[in-house]
Amino acid sequence: MTEDAVRLRDVVRFSWEMVSVGTGELAGGGVEFVVLDADGRITADYRFPGL
Repeated sequence: MTEDAVRLRDVVRFSWEMVSVGTGELAGGGVEFVVLDADGRITADYRFPGL
């Protein structure tokens, strides 16, 4: 599990992992950036796979 979310003004960056339901093995992951509006709602989502 990743616990590295960082917010800078209206952008949040965090890592993510995907695991197999059956085995719990790591199946993938990456970094994601979300852009928030003034109400805190996501207006854009950029995902970069890469583990």
